[in-house]
This record gives sequence, C-alpha cells and structure tokens, in this order.
Amino acid sequence: ALCVSEGASSSGGTCRVCVALRGSKPLRLVLYELSAPSGGGRAGAAAGGRRSLGLGSGLLRQGGGGQRWLPYKSLLTPEPALVLAWGAEEICVGYAAQYSLVHDATGDVVELLPGEAGVNPVLLHLPGCEEVLVATGRVATFVDLRSAGAAARSPLAWEAPPLALALS
Repeated sequence: ALCVSEGASSSGGTCRVCVALRGSKPLRLVLYELSAPSGGGRAGAAAGGRRSLGLGSGLLRQGGGGQRWLPYKSLLTPEPALVLAWGAEEICVGYAAQYSLVHDATGDVVELLPGEAGVNPVLLHLPGCEEVLVATGRVATFVDLRSAGAAARSPLAWEAPPLALALS
C-alpha cells in the first residue's frame, strides 16, 4: 500500500509518501520526504518540474531534478496494512479487520469505527477537508480526522461492498 500527503498537491508543500512494505519484519509504515535538489537533509519539494517515483526492492526512486526520496520515519503496525490514506497530519490505515488513524508526527494510534471493518478495507481521503471516507461493508462513513469519529455528513450506502473509491 502507498499514499501521498496532501502537501504534495499544494504549492510549496512538502511532498511526503507513506509506504507499507510487504513482508517487512517488523511490520511497519515507512515515511519518505523529497530531498532538496542540493541533496541536503529534509526539505520541501522544489517548485516546478515533474516528480516521479518508483518502488523497487523496497526503496523509493526519484526521477529527475537531482532530488531523492529519503526515509525519515518508521511506524510499527500490528498487522499488514492493506490500504492507506493520508490526511493533513494523520495516516488512515486499513487492516484486514480494523481501521486505525496514525498521527505521523507522534505515532499515536486511534482505532476508527471499532468493530465495523470489513474484509476488504477501502479508504478515500477527501482533499481540502479533514475527512476520510471509510467503507465498512456496504456502507461508507465520513470520518473527521480531528476527532477520529463520524463526521456530520450522512453515510453512503451501496448494493454491494465497494472494491475501490475515487474522487474526480
């Protein structure tokens, strides 16, 4: 599973990527940031040009501009992460039987919608707001990332559990 921080789409924002590596021991999420073109330390992404990344042998590779993806944090997980969505400062993680919210700065974990996760976790971060859409079976609930609880919006219902969610 892989997700990109919202800052990657805003001008001047820091581009960060979270990756759940398959088969890693211990199980963990690895957070990466795009280095400055000069190669020095953690820094925001340079303006202009296209950024591309590829994942091979468990390492992020950068294309063009002299920038590199540098790991800056590793967060342990209780089981393999199947799906990820990155809000402002939180990463929503879908496991086989539960959803959690992980604060990227502190590593604090909060369980989302206890007892409601389905077999196929599906998430969608809603850009521009502090919410994520969390599918639990045939119902998807809008979750407020600040409170880690259901948002004021009405849930969505489908005839069958969704396999994926997308936003245009």
